[in-house]
Amino acid sequence: MLLDLTKMQFMVAFLLVTIRGNLDDKFLLSICKQIPGNNVHALGIQLGISDADIQNIKSSDQHVAGNWAYQVLNLWKQRREKHENIQRLLAEALREIGRVDLAHQVLEYKRSKKVGSSSKYSDEQVGEDERSHTEESNDRRKTAETTDFSLPGGIMIALTLVILSIVACACRKVRVPDCTKTFNKMAGMSAPIKWELMFHDISLTEGEFKKLGKKFGFDEGRLSNMQSSCKHDAEAWSPAMLTKWWQRQDGDDATIWKKLVDGLEYIERFDIVRDLRKNHKITY
Repeated sequence: MLLDLTKMQFMVAFLLVTIRGNLDDKFLLSICKQIPGNNVHALGIQLGISDADIQNIKSSDQHVAGNWAYQVLNLWKQRREKHENIQRLLAEALREIGRVDLAHQVLEYKRSKKVGSSSKYSDEQVGEDERSHTEESNDRRKTAETTDFSLPGGIMIALTLVILSIVACACRKVRVPDCTKTFNKMAGMSAPIKWELMFHDISLTEGEFKKLGKKFGFDEGRLSNMQSSCKHDAEAWSPAMLTKWWQRQDGDDATIWKKLVDGLEYIERFDIVRDLRKNHKITY
């Protein structure tokens, strides 16, 4: 239930970012009218539009430079993912080309939109509209910005938050510590085995080494080569052979462990099986 609550909270955050970052075409056009043609190329590059795309836009409308910026922004907007906050991204790009004034307008877009439908999105107009409002209307606007209920998706967000509150209350009645202990116990049972470390704990006589090696599919020649490569360290024979055997295995740890146990029991080394279970906490 806690996992479902986390997923729902993530979905709400995702929705809020998407809605708050939206810019409509009318507003983009008002911004583009303030961008001269010699700034269009730099803005496009900052937004990730390729040089070829920018040149194509200019070539298709050579005599109307005022349209270049809008076409660049429109192309960029179409290529954005739904979850991206285009309001923030556009403001950053405008700052990079020195148009801090336009970046400010972009960031203030939502407030400008709520002041009045006839707003021209300029700083002067926004200031004039704000001064014309009473203290009561300012409070209402701040409340609307906090909840975003004036947005098209506001009702959906409100309902989602109500559901989250209900789920959170229900979760308080769940015995989370008991669930956590159960999960930790299950995780311990499936912990991966550190095979190469384990193999260094297996010490066999030469006869046991060869008997187990043949059981695991190695011929006399391969086993002799392993011994030759470690002729000054007999303790390394078994780890070397078992590591090569393990690298050829398919299946999960439980399957490989069963095969290893079968082999050790075949050479009657039950003591090694017992010690491995204890020292490496094998629960299979």
